[in-house]
Amino acid sequence: MSSTSNWLTSRDLLQTVVTLGSVSLLFTIFLRNEYATFWCFCLFEACVGMYFPSMGYQKGKVIDDGNRAYLYGLLRIPYNVFVVITLSLTREGDMYREIIFMCCSGFLLIVSAVVGSLLHD
Repeated sequence: MSSTSNWLTSRDLLQTVVTLGSVSLLFTIFLRNEYATFWCFCLFEACVGMYFPSMGYQKGKVIDDGNRAYLYGLLRIPYNVFVVITLSLTREGDMYREIIFMCCSGFLLIVSAVVGSLLHD
């Protein structure tokens, strides 16, 4: 791709998608309308759909082909531990759900800042 035709770089797309996903999760806390919450989740799912190809491109630029499978396998271990711990701590209730959405939204905003500061095209 030529740099003259790129008005939106992969880093900018990734940062925009993560920020938009964060905002859509945050809106689910404050909007009490069922339809608005539905469309916020639809927007979040669209962001997830744009995240994976964009992140895959970034990982391809950063990690060598020969080390990629080993490194991805190694990174799955802490990810799986995090998932097991998180699922074991789940509870019922509206307040707990709102806290979880707020934490996820905050983490996504942190990721957006990290993407903006560390990744370069």
